[in-house]
Amino acid sequence: MADTTTARKVDYVGEQAIPLKRKRKMDAAQTIVPGAIVRNVAGWARGAGTPASTDKIYGWAQEGAVSVAQGDNDVECRLGVGSCLMGSAGDALTQADVGQNVYLIDNQTVGKTNGGGTRPVAGVLEAIVSAGSIVHVRLVG
Repeated sequence: MADTTTARKVDYVGEQAIPLKRKRKMDAAQTIVPGAIVRNVAGWARGAGTPASTDKIYGWAQEGAVSVAQGDNDVECRLGVGSCLMGSAGDALTQADVGQNVYLIDNQTVGKTNGGGTRPVAGVLEAIVSAGSIVHVRLVG
């Protein structure tokens, strides 16, 4: 897969008693689209780009946002269980992987492996929704 550059619909599963939404300051030169998985990179929100093993997850972007300079804009993010695309080949997920950590491949895709130690944990696999394509993941933040 590749980073999404257009808004995508995230199907959320269940509701939190206290919504886990929060605003985060954006890094410089970022365009974040609704539904993209937002990463915490040294305290700044980033959408697209290659994730690093040290990145943390802020959640799914609830709105689109653009930044020019570091900290000049915020993006609202939501944690919880929602839909992601599934990696392919060695990163494909099966029912046997439910309950296991999954790793961020790009801003809309998770996979089975950490890419040789280069990918951050995105969350825990909750369900296979559509074999070979869509999964529900509880993002960790």
